Amino acid sequence: MKLTILTPTYNRGYILDRLYESLLNQTDNDFEWLIVDDGSTDDTLNIVESFKKENKLKIRYIRQENGGKHRALNVGICTIESDLTFIVDSDDYLLPEAVHEIFRTHQDFAYDENICGYSFLRCYPNLDINGSKFKSSPYISDYVSCRINEGVDGDKAEVYKTSVLKKYPFLEVQGENFLFEDYVWIQMASSYKTVHINIPIYVGDYLEDGLTKNIKRKKINNPIGMIERANIIGQSKAKYSFKVKAMVMYIVYGMIAKKSVHNMYENSFNKLLFIFLFIPSKIYYCLGFKK
Repeated sequence: MKLTILTPTYNRGYILDRLYESLLNQTDNDFEWLIVDDGSTDDTLNIVESFKKENKLKIRYIRQENGGKHRALNVGICTIESDLTFIVDSDDYLLPEAVHEIFRTHQDFAYDENICGYSFLRCYPNLDINGSKFKSSPYISDYVSCRINEGVDGDKAEVYKTSVLKKYPFLEVQGENFLFEDYVWIQMASSYKTVHINIPIYVGDYLEDGLTKNIKRKKINNPIGMIERANIIGQSKAKYSFKVKAMVMYIVYGMIAKKSVHNMYENSFNKLLFIFLFIPSKIYYCLGFKK
């Protein structure tokens, strides 16, 4: 099998049927749907069982104790044997040609060891494109150069070669349940390039109970993950201005995590930059985060 569509979910039983229907409507059905239930307390299990009884799709279901989306992704990725992995959130859905477009692109780059995967466009339910398009299509570049340095914004639909994805597990911090996915994508960029395609295949719906709507609280409640993400950005080939922002983030979330100044200094990605930005970052923390 070429593709696994990996869906981490938590208490989204009420909307899973929309994604399910979009998978049934794919013009190419050579894929499996892997659902990793992050400890849902609703009727998710019964709903998935009803899908499986219809026997219209290859469906696998894994349940774990609640630990956050990144842990669910780690659990799911470890079990995947297909060539490609496509992470699709439970409140989103795919356009009918999505799988076909993925396979058409993969045909050209399957054996290119410098390529880690493919990035397509996302759109909103009204089909407007989410963020900006890539400067050409196909456009081969690494994640940091394209998405950070060149400023291509908005959420995209990323499909990764499973063999590469397994090399970069998401960081798991005891007591924390959130981590930005680009923690992995930025690390990949040091060794691999991505093929960027200006074709929308994914519809993103930002619900009130979703991660995006509650992102500020998530960041504050998961400071160690934010510290490590800042270090990853600082060690990457991001432009200097982004490294400055990363250092501010590193210091602010270090303070939120109650790290000592000595600890932060010793573990920072750039000690000179840490010294230069410590006081401004502390002022920023006191004004906007201390409460």
